[in-house]
Amino acid sequence: MELMKKHKLDGNLWIQGIFNIRHRWIPLWNSFVTKYEIALLKVYDRESGEDFASEHRYHQVLLKDDVKIYTREMFHKLEDQFDQVIRFAAIERNVEGDLLQLTVKSHSGRTESFELNIDLEKLTGNCGYKLFEYVGLPCCHLLKVFSKYDILKIPDAFIMTR
Repeated sequence: MELMKKHKLDGNLWIQGIFNIRHRWIPLWNSFVTKYEIALLKVYDRESGEDFASEHRYHQVLLKDDVKIYTREMFHKLEDQFDQVIRFAAIERNVEGDLLQLTVKSHSGRTESFELNIDLEKLTGNCGYKLFEYVGLPCCHLLKVFSKYDILKIPDAFIMTR
């Protein structure tokens, strides 16, 4: 009743009628909301699983060749980068022919984002994260872009020779 008075609805007959029979509809409403949330979680879990399976299949194809290229230690570091790919979304900012400018942002709500430039014809580019320049491995942001554009082999430009 306080809420109705606060919002000056105490004279509204329909609101008063709904309020008077609240013992009948509130349990049903709560039941509906609970079941809806459970159904929504099931859909989310199923879609997340499908996303993971899709990314995992892609990783297996790409990593199959890379085990021959990298030392064991570097290969494990590359696997770690692959594991992080699913956390990001690649958003095109500018396209000029085969030259792309993208932003790769985190899904986790953190403000983590990196700018990338990729030439899809020459398969060259760079990422603001600079892992390739410092460590010699493509970062998860580059790998996300490779995934988005179905590049099934790490381009030679992103394989540092010893």
